[in-house]
Amino acid sequence: MKYMRIRASSHFLLKLATLIDAQFFTGAHKILNNFKEIYVVISPSTGRPRMIVDERNNRLFSIRASDFKLIPTLYTAKLLKDLAKYPKLRVVVCNEISEFIAKGGNVFARHVMIVDEDIRAGDDVIITNEEDKLLAIGRAKLSAPEMLFFTRGVAVITRESVMDDE
Repeated sequence: MKYMRIRASSHFLLKLATLIDAQFFTGAHKILNNFKEIYVVISPSTGRPRMIVDERNNRLFSIRASDFKLIPTLYTAKLLKDLAKYPKLRVVVCNEISEFIAKGGNVFARHVMIVDEDIRAGDDVIITNEEDKLLAIGRAKLSAPEMLFFTRGVAVITRESVMDDE
């Protein structure tokens, strides 16, 4: 089955902007201004949106089927990071393990230095080093206070990292 790609209507873009603001932070919808055209990829079997792509067919967000949350890509995460005030949406790790994370390794609680206090388990997060350089994106396994309290265990499971393609 082939996915259907349709141009996003102004009504859909308004809903998407509201969803981005609700899920990430107020004003996050401004990342949509970076694109001339935005398209929605529809599943042929369910008829529901599965991805948001730009005019060059670069994936901006995947849409999780179970709860319809937007899953950002590394490119979208960079745009969100540049727009958000430090440390919003971030899990900051020590510089010593930056290369390990950038190659796709998971973040362990002992390596977390700073974390956005609003992060809950299950949230999508941006993983940066102490210089705020983007290393990866992932899904939090622990809440913000737990990441700082625990010294053992995985804090974030890495989904996509900057050195994935290398």
